[in-house]
Amino acid sequence: MVLLWTWLWGLPIRNIDGQEAPTEYQVKAAYLYNFLKFVEWPGDPLASTQGQWIIGIVGDNPFDNQLEQVVAGKTVQGHELQVRRFQPGEDIRGCHILFISASEKKRLPAMLVALTGSSALTVADMDHFTESGGMI
Repeated sequence: MVLLWTWLWGLPIRNIDGQEAPTEYQVKAAYLYNFLKFVEWPGDPLASTQGQWIIGIVGDNPFDNQLEQVVAGKTVQGHELQVRRFQPGEDIRGCHILFISASEKKRLPAMLVALTGSSALTVADMDHFTESGGMI
């Protein structure tokens, strides 16, 4: 998956109508949205989230409001999406995808332990994330 991300990142991206290329975090926001379409969660992944897909962000938010813009009005498998900000120390198990900001690098081991047994897909753009136990 990391190789795919790296390969796709090198492709020139332009909007069809000739506008500027999307920003780095617009592209990453689109990836987070699309991960929901292709990942299979165990059991009933929507049972504890009132039928919504939850994309969480913990730490500094590098997306600004771009992630909300990407998922606005969209559904996955007929279910709405919600972007939720988590504060350090908050229960992060209530999401399907968790983007862990580089600002949380020191707390990463504790967060990954807190996610043990959950089905949250962990994503980050920090060095050595997957070697530390993160997923993407």
